[in-house]
Amino acid sequence: IVESYDIKDFNLLAKINNEKILYNGNGKFDNLEFNFSGSELFDEFDEEIFIESDFNSKNISQFLENYIDNFSGQFVLKAKYNFNKAEKSSEISGSVDFRRLLFKDKFLGDNLQKSENGLINFNISLSNPGTNTIKINVLGESLQADVLIDKYMSGFDLNIIKFISPFQNFKGKIKQKEGIYKINLVGEKLNINKFIESKNFNNDIDF
Repeated sequence: IVESYDIKDFNLLAKINNEKILYNGNGKFDNLEFNFSGSELFDEFDEEIFIESDFNSKNISQFLENYIDNFSGQFVLKAKYNFNKAEKSSEISGSVDFRRLLFKDKFLGDNLQKSENGLINFNISLSNPGTNTIKINVLGESLQADVLIDKYMSGFDLNIIKFISPFQNFKGKIKQKEGIYKINLVGEKLNINKFIESKNFNNDIDF
């Protein structure tokens, strides 16, 4: 499904008739356990897949270690994938309940003393090849964010309506095109030491 990853211990149960297919199953994606269900109507143009699973810091560390310095705990993911066959577009929407997740990061801040009571809502729209729109809304005790990202072939436009954490309190826009970043931020608090110290950071910036 993704590069060299396969689904292990895969189980699928499908019910098929002349009008639709209903299916559900479970499996492990590189030690990530997940459950899913979906349906496809033969007389419609839409296909939907539903996914719900619990994740913990141990089996997702390899995916987040480049983004968050230190984290532990668990979170619940609920997502729905809808594919419109007529328009050849798709949409992924869902939520992440991270009330049992602890983190410590040079950019986000530190909540290791108390687990976060929060929810992340997300929506990803995929239309033309290489073009998609991502909406992320974070509602937490120490983390609050409202972000809109338009991605295209040569770059992206990032509109930060609100971003609040123990280390941050700002809003603004970031544009990246052909390797050049234009950053315009305003607010009360901004800490970018994590990015300045990064050995992989070598882009041109208009800040």
